[in-house]
Amino acid sequence: MTHKLQSTFQKTVREGPIIEWCIAADSFWSQRPGVVEQRYEDWVLDNTPFVRSIAVTLGIDLAETVLEQIVDEFGLQRNKARTAKLAASLSKKGIDLSERRNALLNDPDSLLHWNHIRNGDVGGCKSIALPEEKAYLAEKCGNWLIARGYEFDLLWATENIV
Repeated sequence: MTHKLQSTFQKTVREGPIIEWCIAADSFWSQRPGVVEQRYEDWVLDNTPFVRSIAVTLGIDLAETVLEQIVDEFGLQRNKARTAKLAASLSKKGIDLSERRNALLNDPDSLLHWNHIRNGDVGGCKSIALPEEKAYLAEKCGNWLIARGYEFDLLWATENIV
């Protein structure tokens, strides 16, 4: 989120209610009927079952060829290409993408922001988080991460500390 907002951990996480908001949103949506929960970590590996799950939830019988077309059209690589194209288009119009006020510019059709996808790696945020940021996250949402199956324990917050 700090990447997307072109902000710092301090401003985005410590000074704002982003963690509390995310946990509250998860609680709200996970209790609603007809909601399809999908984890990015699983979706990025193979989004086919997730597209199928959405279709089933909506009562749509998708032919296999249509399913494959949707999977291809809205997969990670296509979305990366969309965000790169949007960034190039905005830059060509003279919009300075290094300015924070332009961080949330998006495509009105796909709703993807120009900086929506960094590299698509699973767990990328943990590899760039500083030790004190990991400790803060463990304190604020570690138990939630464990309960939701994102972590097995709190050891991730102390890994690679020398």
